Amino acid sequence: MLDGIVLAEDLVAIVAVGITVDGCKAVLDFELGASESFSTAKALTDRLVRRGFRVAKNRPLLAVLDGSDALRKVTKKHFPDARIQRCLVHKERNLKRHLPRRHWEELHDLVDRLRKAQGAEAAIDVLGSWMRFLRRRTW
Repeated sequence: MLDGIVLAEDLVAIVAVGITVDGCKAVLDFELGASESFSTAKALTDRLVRRGFRVAKNRPLLAVLDGSDALRKVTKKHFPDARIQRCLVHKERNLKRHLPRRHWEELHDLVDRLRKAQGAEAAIDVLGSWMRFLRRRTW
């Protein structure tokens, strides 16, 4: 996971968090910068690679990102075969900005179902429900 955290008006920490197969999280490193920029993210990922962070040859990296173009670009630079997943917490937060408050609970329930989906078929079913929910809303 790579995520930018705003610490002050002109200070951001980009944090790299590793998640093991059994779900344990560990902070791998962080980089401070004025913004969530490509150069700040590159300094972090360059250092991780120099320190030995590698992806198994038979497994692509799954990178969970907050939607930042800079984080996506730097991830693809170092790990061209990486699979990018949008962080569901950030996705839900962004969608709430566009929805009336009365729809937030239904959105949360759909995001929660997606988080808990077991297997591709279940996830595709939830995504269909999510798409129907969003189509019914006027933007």
